[in-house]
Amino acid sequence: MILLNRCGLEQANAPSGTFRSVFQALQTNNCAECHTATGAAFVEDNVQLEFGDSASAYSGLTTKTVSGASSVVSCGGISLVTPNDLSKSYFAAVLFADLGIPGFAGQGSCNPYPLHHTDTNLSSMHQESIKAWINNGAPND
Repeated sequence: MILLNRCGLEQANAPSGTFRSVFQALQTNNCAECHTATGAAFVEDNVQLEFGDSASAYSGLTTKTVSGASSVVSCGGISLVTPNDLSKSYFAAVLFADLGIPGFAGQGSCNPYPLHHTDTNLSSMHQESIKAWINNGAPND
């Protein structure tokens, strides 16, 4: 079964815990609306995270650290994704309220950006897939 979305063809029901399933979640939940070179996250908040295509999304999530107007002062230098460690992956902290606690990743002043706790509609399947992908080493599969 093939799902047609605005960014091209993506395989429906990618295996849980794979980067394909994570990218599918990002596309399904319209994350790319803000997280592209012309999106609000780039333009207004200087968040250099590109979800327009899977290669850019993977590279950004696995190689970048926190940037952007709302978080860099208190959380700068923290990895967006720390393979095998959900509790130190800022990407997960901005998506899941139970991880986005004050003093995140041992940084006393780091309070992950909370808006995405309420503005995303990640299904429980997508949530579990993102968590499994990070906990499984964040492979590019």
